[in-house]
Amino acid sequence: MKLYIPTTSLNFNNILSTESISPRAFYSQRGFGYSRWFTIPENEIEGAILLYESPYKIVRPISDMEDHPLWIEIDTNNDYPMLKSGIRYSQRTIYLNPWHTKFYFQTDKDKTVALSLSDSSLETKLIRLYSRKIYVKEFSDTFPSLDFTPNIPVDFSGIKEDIRLNKIKGLLYGYYIGANFSSSLEDVKTLNTLREILNIFAATISSQERVPTTSQMTRLNELFGVLRQNEPLYNELLRELGSAE
Repeated sequence: MKLYIPTTSLNFNNILSTESISPRAFYSQRGFGYSRWFTIPENEIEGAILLYESPYKIVRPISDMEDHPLWIEIDTNNDYPMLKSGIRYSQRTIYLNPWHTKFYFQTDKDKTVALSLSDSSLETKLIRLYSRKIYVKEFSDTFPSLDFTPNIPVDFSGIKEDIRLNKIKGLLYGYYIGANFSSSLEDVKTLNTLREILNIFAATISSQERVPTTSQMTRLNELFGVLRQNEPLYNELLRELGSAE
């Protein structure tokens, strides 16, 4: 299922720095990444992200800032709850990856400006992974009206899960950096194993049930078997997973 998240290019670096989108309230409380999130009228609920089943034309007011329309398309199996026909929502962070995510700007100029600002941002580390997933597309239909103000509370347990996943990513990325200084076959194999583990962790935490599926658990056991059990990183990951219980 494809779902679409409307936002502004002011959040582009924020999204890429963590490969995620969170409810607005999360940013000021989780203690990592950007602490500010810019809302637009079509997606301004404090405790949730709105996901539209179809994209529409975003209109942004004239501003001194480089504020341009931006759509994020996600391809997901999650059955997000329905707010009204055609509009769903998530109270948890949505984690992105280059295989199931696309970015849409509405003009070539908007895309060029956003990418130029990303080039100057030291925090946007993963822009190259998504460079082939960034498109320009015009939209014409207008947004459906909500006709009411949703009362969706902030899910503070989701903030704790984000902090836990950020610690795991820190461990893995630190290992990536060290492994990238070497090009041995064994290091490459370990690096690929760790990347797949991280992807499964992110998919699990962002799922509705927030527990691994049977197939994910089987694959995790296989991947951990690849890592030597006396490896310090392996033990740190086990401790971090244990703290989730």
